[in-house]
Amino acid sequence: MSKRRIRIKLYDGLLAMEFMIHNPLTMLAKVETTNADKFNRVKFNRMDWEEQKVYEAYLDRPRTDYRMVLASGSFYEINKTQYKTLSAMFPERVL
Repeated sequence: MSKRRIRIKLYDGLLAMEFMIHNPLTMLAKVETTNADKFNRVKFNRMDWEEQKVYEAYLDRPRTDYRMVLASGSFYEINKTQYKTLSAMFPERVL
């Protein structure tokens, strides 16, 4: 059984796997954020009391961001599948 080449694209059009190969200082990071979404005051004011409680509970949920961190400190956000694939290929570069 031969290995298939998984094409994982970044925003700048490069393949993520090739980007990791050609840039040895690039690291992978899994970051927990404090909330799932940003607060929308207009949406909140149009809700009744019960809907506001559900909306506040939704905002309090943590969200996990997966990032490809460059040597300059900037990063690309990547999805969970890309993170799992790249962390299996480059386990020494996971923060």
